[in-house]
Amino acid sequence: MIIFWFIILSIGQVLCQVQPKFNLTTAVTGADAYQIIVTADADESDPIWISDPVTNFPVTYPGSAPSLEYGMVYYARVIALKAGTIHGIPGNLVLIQTPNITKPLILDGPLFTWGATDPPSANYEVSVSPVQDMSNIVWSTTVSGTNTGQPDNVLNWGTTYYWRVQGIDGDGNPFGEPSEAGFFQTESIEPPTLNSPLGEQVASLTPTFSWNAVSQASQYSISVGTDEELASPVWGTNVAEVNVTYPQDAMNL
Repeated sequence: MIIFWFIILSIGQVLCQVQPKFNLTTAVTGADAYQIIVTADADESDPIWISDPVTNFPVTYPGSAPSLEYGMVYYARVIALKAGTIHGIPGNLVLIQTPNITKPLILDGPLFTWGATDPPSANYEVSVSPVQDMSNIVWSTTVSGTNTGQPDNVLNWGTTYYWRVQGIDGDGNPFGEPSEAGFFQTESIEPPTLNSPLGEQVASLTPTFSWNAVSQASQYSISVGTDEELASPVWGTNVAEVNVTYPQDAMNL
């Protein structure tokens, strides 16, 4: 009879393969060695790995063998050997269920913070989209930790966005399933408040326009027109200050 358990080897953040560890619980009388066979199918038609004859247990699935995938079913059988040939009845076929990879978990707290996959991913890709199905990615970044900063000059103010995290293995491939999508809303920016002139008759053809400052604004665009909708402005300019005087060389009001 053979039993097994799993070890998952990793070096730093670089994930290695899943490696079952096999142990023999009942020796076969007269056997001088054993051989372990691992397959992907119960009919054992296409072995993944056949061990060399072994005399000591436990035996670890070698790193040089084809990698076993997470969340998959494999089968293993041990056969007894004597003088290099099969001895007695082969052991029972044992089902091996490799561990599943848990998804990253978006955490409450600072934006773009999440819980690691289990086993840990080598890296994590963070994606942001204006739609919940994440079909339109407007920003993404790859980091080795479980948090990242917000992007600069990418997102719009006063807008709802969705984000999710995908684990990445050491070869740059997706590692498990992505997290569920979280959402956040960027800060709304109030429009400037007009101070003067405001609904009043002006005595000068070169009035000075003034308004309240807007937090984080670096410039202001002002337009002057003869209709309320400003469909056809007669003058406009961009300024860094919160006031500007209508120039003399512009069209008369």
